Amino acid sequence: MRDQAWYLRELVPAYELFPKSDIPLKAKRIAITSGKGGVGKTTVALNMGIVLAENGIKTLLIDGNVNLSNLPILSGTAPQLHFADVLEKKMGLMEIIYPFQNDLYILPSGLGSVDLLEQEEKFLDHMRHEFMDLDAFFDVILIDTASGISSTVLGEIFSADEVFVITTPEPSAIGDAYAIVKILTFFMPVLSVRVLFNWVNSEKQGQESHEKFNEITEKFLGRSVRYLGALPYDENVRKAAMSQVPQLFQYPRSKFSRQLRRIVGELTNPKNELMYTLNVRKN
Repeated sequence: MRDQAWYLRELVPAYELFPKSDIPLKAKRIAITSGKGGVGKTTVALNMGIVLAENGIKTLLIDGNVNLSNLPILSGTAPQLHFADVLEKKMGLMEIIYPFQNDLYILPSGLGSVDLLEQEEKFLDHMRHEFMDLDAFFDVILIDTASGISSTVLGEIFSADEVFVITTPEPSAIGDAYAIVKILTFFMPVLSVRVLFNWVNSEKQGQESHEKFNEITEKFLGRSVRYLGALPYDENVRKAAMSQVPQLFQYPRSKFSRQLRRIVGELTNPKNELMYTLNVRKN
């Protein structure tokens, strides 16, 4: 009989989609995922990258949405080359990466019908060397995963050192976030996971939503998920998306922008493990 565990095993990819390098001081990799579309995942990833770069942290943002890429739209960019060119034209990853602002770079996906999970081990070895160069060049690599739960999404998540799950207080979004945490608990229990609640009415609602979420994960999965923070509902986010200008550029003093800066500020606090990792690299 095919039980639930069988279904989960079917989703798990054979390889990391973005292979990890084996150099000692590699970039900190963070996968930003949601399990559900439409919760503001890409907006958070792009603007988080902007704040990190503003703090002098050399950051690479990987667009992991294979078929419905929103990152170029939200950033107002039109990349000429994509990840598929690495396969078809035998180009290097550094050749298709383009700068977005000082210390922030974007790796566009645009894979189309190309499925890395079906490539031969020889190609994966090649990509592992390519990503070794990226790990040596960048301090932080943000992976904006595709939406939903699939082998592609999990291959992207398994490529990371840490996972930020973006959700909202809406029940179906929380359900999808729980599904992501459940799979990671089942297959990668030591992978660090934090949750961020988007579109909250208040910080109190974000904290209460996290407490309820944790009650569920502790009861059924036996694990506690750390609280990354909460971002307020802000009409300016929609306006920025419509104008194809990042929120932090268009409305730098909006509620969303100020709170996101606080959250990233906590991440880059000298006492935080992220900053510790960066200090080790630079020293």
